[in-house]
Amino acid sequence: MSTFSVELCGCLADPYGRHVTLEEASAEMSVAELLAKLIAAYPALSSAMAGRAVRACVNEALVLEDSLVRMGDDIALFPPVSGG
Repeated sequence: MSTFSVELCGCLADPYGRHVTLEEASAEMSVAELLAKLIAAYPALSSAMAGRAVRACVNEALVLEDSLVRMGDDIALFPPVSGG
């Protein structure tokens, strides 16, 4: 089993706090797969992510949803930010 540690930022941290983990058989997956599996494992994230373009940062670089994350990567998820 592989463990993925994910930092949740902003309003995404409201339901479960700033850090969650995901146990998976695979040692890598796409960001899109990670998001889907996180919502399945942590259902309250569904409402926090609903209708929002969540951005993923892997090893301190913004990545697209088809990018791969691997066990041991530094993964953070950010809600969209607005301001003026």
